[in-house]
Amino acid sequence: MIKRTDIGMRIRKCRECHKYTREQLAELADISPVFLQAVEHGKKGISINTLAMLATALQVSTDYILFGFNENIYKDKLSLKNVSQNGNS
Repeated sequence: MIKRTDIGMRIRKCRECHKYTREQLAELADISPVFLQAVEHGKKGISINTLAMLATALQVSTDYILFGFNENIYKDKLSLKNVSQNGNS
């Protein structure tokens, strides 16, 4: 099950890594700072459109925001899978 609190925590972590204020990220994602604060605290959910806008602004995948998947690890696993399928293990 996807928890809103986990989604909010990942959004906040990414926002802080980019050194964005809530106001700056909210503007980039076309949402209000009050709504963003509620999302970060797990009090509100987000639409698919808002998810996409936040992911774009934060330069992360929607999978990361939703599930916490590390893109680099996922890409590495795919690369290893492709190598083993091609017989180049």
